[in-house]
Amino acid sequence: MANDLKARIRKNLILVPGMSAADADKAADRIFRRTIFNDLGPDSCYFNFRQKIENAAARFAPYLEFSDYLAAAKSQPSLFYSKPGTIEYNIKEIVKILEPYGVTLESYLMVAQKSPVLFTRSPGIIWRNIRAGAEKFKEYGVTLEQYLKALTKRPDALAYRPDTVESNVKEVAGIFESDGLTAEQYVPVAMKWPQLLTQKLETTKRNIAGVSDRFGLDVAEYIQMAMKYPRLFTLSPDAAERNITMVVKQFEQYGVTLEKYLAVVKKDPSLFSRNPDTVCNRVRETVKRLGIDISEYLAAALKHPQLFSAKPCWIENNVKGACEKFNLKLASYINMALKDEPTMFTRTPERMAINVNGVVEVFEPYGLSYDEYVACAVKRPSLFSTSPETIEYNIKGFVEKFEQHGMTVEKYIAVAKRQVPLFSLRPDTVAGYITRVVEAFAGVGLTMEKYLDAAMKQPPLFTQSSDTIIRHIDMVAGMYDKKLFTIKDGDTVVDAMCKKAASLSAADDALVIRAIAMTLLKNNDGGLRAFSTWFTKSRAEIETIAIQNVSPKYRRNFVETMVEKGLIKKVDWKKIIVDLERKNK
Repeated sequence: MANDLKARIRKNLILVPGMSAADADKAADRIFRRTIFNDLGPDSCYFNFRQKIENAAARFAPYLEFSDYLAAAKSQPSLFYSKPGTIEYNIKEIVKILEPYGVTLESYLMVAQKSPVLFTRSPGIIWRNIRAGAEKFKEYGVTLEQYLKALTKRPDALAYRPDTVESNVKEVAGIFESDGLTAEQYVPVAMKWPQLLTQKLETTKRNIAGVSDRFGLDVAEYIQMAMKYPRLFTLSPDAAERNITMVVKQFEQYGVTLEKYLAVVKKDPSLFSRNPDTVCNRVRETVKRLGIDISEYLAAALKHPQLFSAKPCWIENNVKGACEKFNLKLASYINMALKDEPTMFTRTPERMAINVNGVVEVFEPYGLSYDEYVACAVKRPSLFSTSPETIEYNIKGFVEKFEQHGMTVEKYIAVAKRQVPLFSLRPDTVAGYITRVVEAFAGVGLTMEKYLDAAMKQPPLFTQSSDTIIRHIDMVAGMYDKKLFTIKDGDTVVDAMCKKAASLSAADDALVIRAIAMTLLKNNDGGLRAFSTWFTKSRAEIETIAIQNVSPKYRRNFVETMVEKGLIKKVDWKKIIVDLERKNK
């Protein structure tokens, strides 16, 4: 008897267009379990599966195709024997209730296709679930409209009991409250990623603890990443481990280690859930399209994580479009991006053009041309990505601070064209460098006007650390105390250095070799030279003077020691020594 019933069910299922033998077997098993105890006569319309599917689909035309409803029935076999009138009532009544919230018959049918159980659910039950669920999250600022929007992204949640949904969400926050996760934070995340509404508490708990443990992450740290990228709450530890380790395995020969890649993933948590083959294939396709060495590209990607996930065609269009827009050679642009500013791969040409044109528009009246600013950006590629508002703030903000000392936008732009980092440095940073030097030597007559004038002649003074400049002044003052040079009557050492501004920003070793050369020359002839003489000479001239004035007996050992310490590096010292030895002979 039972076998006859099952055979009859299968026989009528196979009559439905689009039903394969495998589909019929699977559906027959499920329908049989529901009908085995029903008293069905030989003429029962219960078995008119084809007619019911066709009839029900027709009632929702043109928003529901027969094939779509059949697919729903394969997933929810009760649709094969449900009365079309009942199905129509269920759908249209709930739509009528939800119409004030923007739900249409077409949109709800799309939701029902994703969760076919909704075709069979009473509209009253669904509406109660929605209202009661929204009420449970009301204290966290969730409105009925927001809750409904979340549910329609995760349609099966519409059929869940509100208590179950509440437990899935609120209890997670309770478990991880000590790790910084509160319900106030987690509820909005669940509304954005509705799978959390239906994911069991134990699953969420296992995911968070499992991934954290496998990668040696603090649970609180992983939760913060998941808050930015909610998919991580639904990512299993096995999947996360596979996604990370497979990328490392494929690229370890190019210097990508687990430690380095994890540092990248922390910046872009989406990489935890990205398919490793997709990540690796995109990297390989990108370097192929642009002719880049994969090792260099991966080094850049470790600094700019988006390069691991961005589509190759998009990166290629960005790079070639920027080259065309700014009249740059492809190789030069790629080199800038690889070495200095990896974000240039992911910045659109249009966005960069807006930045460049915006800056030029603001500062063209002050002497900055388009070609000049592009040239500056080539020297400092981050300028391509910096907004005009930021550049304007940096330039005008500094000028405002020193306007009373004669600084103007024209002057500062002229300096910035020579010392390009000034476009990027914040006014307070540059002002700090300047002010601390002046304050340190105000007691010996250094004024803001004098130092700004020196900086205008020697632009690196705007960007060098005040500690460095103060050390340089102290070093030169020490030379003066040892009577190694003379200065003009009435001047201080600081005055003399401001007049020869290059002395303020000279490298430490350049000052040391000058002191050595001065000492050796003074010991040789006992005469003093003016400060301006010493700091007008090139580094090569100073090194030559030092070599020439060492006693022949100690010259070679002395010079070799100076070379080893990096104090003599601009001249062919061996040739100088040989020439001196020949001359002495």
